[in-house]
Amino acid sequence: MKRFLSLALLVSAVATFPVAAQGSTWSLKTNPLPSGGKEGTARGVSCAATFCASVGDFKTSIWGASGDELLEPGEWKSAEILANPGPKNGDLRGVSCWAAEECRAAGAYGTSGGTGELLVEVRLEGQKKWEQQTAGKSPGSTPEFRGISCILSGTYCLAVGQFAGGVKGEAAFAQEWNSANWIPLAAPENPGNRKHGHLTSVSCVSKTFCMAAGGWGREVLGKEVIQAGSMTYNKTEKIWAPIEAAEPATAENGDFYAISCVSSTFCMAVGNWKENPELETGGPTRILADIWNGTKWTVSLSSGPASINEGTLRGVSCLSAEECEVVGDYINATTLKREPLAYVYKKGTWERQTVAAPVGATASGLEAVSCKAAEKCQATGTEATSTLEFFPFAATL
Repeated sequence: MKRFLSLALLVSAVATFPVAAQGSTWSLKTNPLPSGGKEGTARGVSCAATFCASVGDFKTSIWGASGDELLEPGEWKSAEILANPGPKNGDLRGVSCWAAEECRAAGAYGTSGGTGELLVEVRLEGQKKWEQQTAGKSPGSTPEFRGISCILSGTYCLAVGQFAGGVKGEAAFAQEWNSANWIPLAAPENPGNRKHGHLTSVSCVSKTFCMAAGGWGREVLGKEVIQAGSMTYNKTEKIWAPIEAAEPATAENGDFYAISCVSSTFCMAVGNWKENPELETGGPTRILADIWNGTKWTVSLSSGPASINEGTLRGVSCLSAEECEVVGDYINATTLKREPLAYVYKKGTWERQTVAAPVGATASGLEAVSCKAAEKCQATGTEATSTLEFFPFAATL
């Protein structure tokens, strides 16, 4: 189970460039661990009305799935959630809320056989706790949901992820909630039958249009790298349509980590790209934001200001085709630490926002964001300490 996939990035790279910040300021909040928790991460967040849910994992004797809840104007509080149906590690990667106190979260947990199983938790108004739902049959070994999107008062959801796919390596898969059961869907195919496909996020605006984002393998100068891309799903016709994303001309690797759609003609997907394919180790990792116009992806943000050369965008929340919030992390030239990063997209213009690193953190970054109105957003992330422990934190705009 890829428990610290993003945290490995938090502590890896070093770059040198000045820090610049402008625009709105985010304020930090505590995102608590469950009782007895020693460490933890915050991977997803979703808000509806006056309610927000944040999900991730935490450590006691083993790693287990966890959740927190926010009822404005109060602080985050630990939610009661069934952490581990099995005896091994568990985590929740994505969450989608369609009304106050009504959400579904998705991830995976370990089994005694080591293969892992899919995990879905649901919270409905009045029940005051999260309960496990039975997911559909696992598509292969070590499956994991990475993203989920629910619409129509929670009667329809689409969850996406990845599993170990045999000769093709890592492969993408999806399941849908049909008001009664989770149903495995026909496997999305990588463009050109390429290897190593994965889906990390999904956004549905109707049953006839859901867009999932991630990446798949491609070859550059004799070595395999990752191509950022997306797949649309039409439930009525049960058709997947893979679409390669736009990347800068010098890109070697590209990948999407999150997507947010407001219609079939506007989505924003964010992630990163690495340039200089002629170099053995590649070049610096740069931020990436693409916009979908109903026909194709176009690069909207690929480097930011001169001060942002090394970084990754990990979360996005769009209110309309004219306004989106994105969050992630970057390298601070002064401290040489990985720190939180936030931008707002307004009417075609990008503006960097101010968001501080948690006090005492040796590395930190934001992994997800959810907005209910213009500049009314919640973001969650993870910080690392000097003793290599990890803790969740939150930020409010």
